[in-house]
Amino acid sequence: MRTILHKISLLMSLVVISILTSCDSDTEKSMVLAGQWQGNFGMYYTYTTNTGRIYEFDSYDTDIVFYPDHEYASYGYGKQVDYYNYGPYEYEYHYFLWEVRYGKIYIEYPSDPNLNTVITQYHLANNIFSGYFNGSNTMFRMYKMTDFYDWTPYVNYYSYSSRSEWQYNYYAKGRGVTSAEANDSTALIGDESGTITSHGNRFSENKE
Repeated sequence: MRTILHKISLLMSLVVISILTSCDSDTEKSMVLAGQWQGNFGMYYTYTTNTGRIYEFDSYDTDIVFYPDHEYASYGYGKQVDYYNYGPYEYEYHYFLWEVRYGKIYIEYPSDPNLNTVITQYHLANNIFSGYFNGSNTMFRMYKMTDFYDWTPYVNYYSYSSRSEWQYNYYAKGRGVTSAEANDSTALIGDESGTITSHGNRFSENKE
């Protein structure tokens, strides 16, 4: 009986040690993650005109900030700004929630759950953050701009910034357009009003 109780006690001790070790690891990763990063995050948005034409615009750069809920927390919230060379908007923003749990990084977007993702197989250092979304086969790469534990507050106005003109020469080459009218120059003339109908992440969608 004593042998059985001893084994049960030993097993429980190992479980507790494993949990504590995992928590420590998550805390360490979250401390490196906390801060401001910049790079290509694979973001894009779909723009539908009032006449029904559909365009997709790829972001060339993303500025993303991970704020911990409190000091040394392994979860928190964040602000993300995606910048665009082409299309009706120069940039757009997203608010998100994040957590490091058992080594995985979970990111949730309350305003658009379709963007929710899990980051695994990542490399997280003091100056580089790279990895894969949801088991995709395209790696993202971000560079750290400021560290949460050694920085001045990051300030920005997170909103849409409208362009006055579309750069049609870009679309005349058939890039960035999802409709069948990609090569129809008449479909690319004029300032067509419309709305953003969806957001996406190409790196997350690109799977084997």
